[in-house]
Amino acid sequence: MTVVLALMVTMASCASFSEPSYDNWEFIFNMSGGHQDAAVLTMDLRSEHYSLDSIGTKDVNDQWKPYYRSSFSGSQERPQSLDITWREENTKAIYSQTVDFRGRLPISINNTAVHFVISNNKLYVFLAYINEPSPPGQELPRWINWGDKRNLQIFPNPKEDKFHSI
Repeated sequence: MTVVLALMVTMASCASFSEPSYDNWEFIFNMSGGHQDAAVLTMDLRSEHYSLDSIGTKDVNDQWKPYYRSSFSGSQERPQSLDITWREENTKAIYSQTVDFRGRLPISINNTAVHFVISNNKLYVFLAYINEPSPPGQELPRWINWGDKRNLQIFPNPKEDKFHSI
């Protein structure tokens, strides 16, 4: 009886640990396109087990260094969250947003690219299917990374706040 109970406890504890699963996907942002007028100050793209891409450094005057682009690609654990802080370049106002990707991404994100734009001080996150052309009626401008491919708006919910190009 004791052996069976110990085996059940061991199996339960092993089942609670999740092994990382990997997909071949890309992450990119480029603030130079369109009328974004924003600079990323800090960003942390996290998976369940790792920080996948993180930026944010201060200069000698303790000011955040602006970033205008970043990317990576390869076999990576799927993203779980994105924490981002950006500065609107005209007013210098600072904005922050956290995006929880759980429940927003399909089961497989192979051959996709997660990318974002900032428009009117709002963050919009997309999932591009990099091997599929843009379907008729997709309203993304070509200056958006992967704008010529099929894109799904994954943040915010497009039924509540759909991206419209300036």
